[in-house]
Amino acid sequence: MADNTAERFATLIETIATSGEVSHMGSFPTPNVQMYGLKLKDKHMPRLCSALARNTNLTALSVGHNEIGDEGLRQLCAVVATHPTLTMLSMEQIRITDDGAEELCEVLRDRPHLKTINIGQNKRLTERGHRALATVQAAFPDAGVRCDAAKFAEYVKEFNEFLPPK
Repeated sequence: MADNTAERFATLIETIATSGEVSHMGSFPTPNVQMYGLKLKDKHMPRLCSALARNTNLTALSVGHNEIGDEGLRQLCAVVATHPTLTMLSMEQIRITDDGAEELCEVLRDRPHLKTINIGQNKRLTERGHRALATVQAAFPDAGVRCDAAKFAEYVKEFNEFLPPK
């Protein structure tokens, strides 16, 4: 994040913590926070996560199209794991690897109230990361995990065959 945007970032963080209504893109339910394309990096996540944790009305969060890697995702997962109202999480085109995807899956297994998780366009994910996400989708079909592996649907079907009938 460039130095000239530091003040804007500080204002956004305070708004997130107090009201939660931060949106410069459209189409998300309210209250929502959209930090889409702000060049956020792992180093920005402690401050953002602190603000998110204080906002108990937040229902949707988008951190897509940023430079957040596995360390930033780890910090975000700590907030998501305990957030009482978050139902939509969008993290498309960030910089996570298979390790980050697997850590996210651990959180998602314990938080089936998340109805939409978008993790598409993460080019560092390999078959291992997509398979991990597919296990979550198979176990919680209402979660709406979205990723863009060509074989994702096949992986979900494969894991569904091993799940006990409901």
